[in-house]
Amino acid sequence: GVHKALPAEVAGFLRTVKAASPKPVAVGFGITSARQALEIFRHVDCVIVGSELIRQIEKSSQSAAKFVQSLRAALANPSPQPSPKGARHAS
Repeated sequence: GVHKALPAEVAGFLRTVKAASPKPVAVGFGITSARQALEIFRHVDCVIVGSELIRQIEKSSQSAAKFVQSLRAALANPSPQPSPKGARHAS
């Protein structure tokens, strides 16, 4: 499904999953923008963007290219988001 914003409890859940697994964590929650991709990417190893990319391809190849470029730009150098007080990030 498509979500407008990351639900508050998801960030904590993603930190828990990442801390519990030695494997890379990849997530896709109906991501429709570069901002949402970055918000998720701050908590995981990989972001999956499927449905929105298909929608952009259906519009035009130029629209799809612009969308992919926006994702690449947002994820190229993500600035770390401050951790909530008391939270620990797994490395």
